[in-house]
Amino acid sequence: MVKQKIRNMKCGDLVESLWTGEVFQIIENINIKNDTVLAVNIKYLGNYSVLIKALNNLPDITDELAIKIHNYEVELKISDIKPYEP
Repeated sequence: MVKQKIRNMKCGDLVESLWTGEVFQIIENINIKNDTVLAVNIKYLGNYSVLIKALNNLPDITDELAIKIHNYEVELKISDIKPYEP
């Protein structure tokens, strides 16, 4: 049942790690063919959003900016997360 709910989630939804209890925001739509999904810990969501806005305003992506953005992104196994319920 939980796995089915996870498969229906989309970019922007919140999930909770079954291992650590940390909360993440999904930053890509879940593809049923994949076992993982990209997400950002909500503790760092503000910093990540600022970097994404900077990325959208720059004509070229710098390596430094790309590395900073990538450092905030976490690949979560779909089987290790559940929908977040506050």
